[in-house]
Amino acid sequence: MYLDRAAAGPLRSSLCSEMEVLIPILLFLADFAARLCLAAVIIIRSRGTPAVRMTWLVLLMAVPVLGVVAYLLFGEPRLAREV
Repeated sequence: MYLDRAAAGPLRSSLCSEMEVLIPILLFLADFAARLCLAAVIIIRSRGTPAVRMTWLVLLMAVPVLGVVAYLLFGEPRLAREV
């Protein structure tokens, strides 16, 4: 069943348009915060050389989802041993 926003009333239309703007902003902020936290972990806790740390940071920023998964599997020694 298709609901027309204009037929739903001005309040519903306004709320929907606000949510359409708010959701992408919140997702962007959550992604940025997660990358920032993981970057801090890479810089502070990593035992590798500076070149290894820089490689992880570039991978994290260039390919966010794959970079996070790869770091958790291969970059964090304690997690890699448990898996």
